[in-house]
Amino acid sequence: MKKYLLLLVFTLTFFMVDAQSETSLLKQIDDQVWKPFMNSFGKRNDTTFQSIHSREVARISVDDNSIIDFDEYFKKLPDSTLTRYEVWKSSIEIRHLKRIVSPEQAFETGYYKTTSQNTQTREKRTGYGKFTVLLRKENGIWKIFMDSDANEGTDEAVFQTGKIIQY
Repeated sequence: MKKYLLLLVFTLTFFMVDAQSETSLLKQIDDQVWKPFMNSFGKRNDTTFQSIHSREVARISVDDNSIIDFDEYFKKLPDSTLTRYEVWKSSIEIRHLKRIVSPEQAFETGYYKTTSQNTQTREKRTGYGKFTVLLRKENGIWKIFMDSDANEGTDEAVFQTGKIIQY
């Protein structure tokens, strides 16, 4: 009996430690990738936005049937586009469906919701999509290695089914 009780305690301890390490890794990812991603998206902080992506990133737009690399993804925008960004203030929310993590790599899927408002006319636009990312640690820091998204009929109801990042 003591043998089985000891085995049960060992098994429970193993799963608790494993769950804690997964929770710790997900918190690292949230702090190093998702929080800066959402913050830099809204503030149009290109430096921060670029810094959370691997230099080897593959950016896949399913709707456009395209795959681009880091340089193409982060081309400098023409001045006329920058003026448009000053007029339209944007934000993004992320909701996760699946998060699979190991100490050096992660796979995540979920939904996003973008909201933009024209500062002059007050016109508001909302968009939705589904994302898939592969993350990896580079020099101890989590980076987006592959980023794919598509509209796939995503709307507010579908977006709400995802899990909110806990701050």
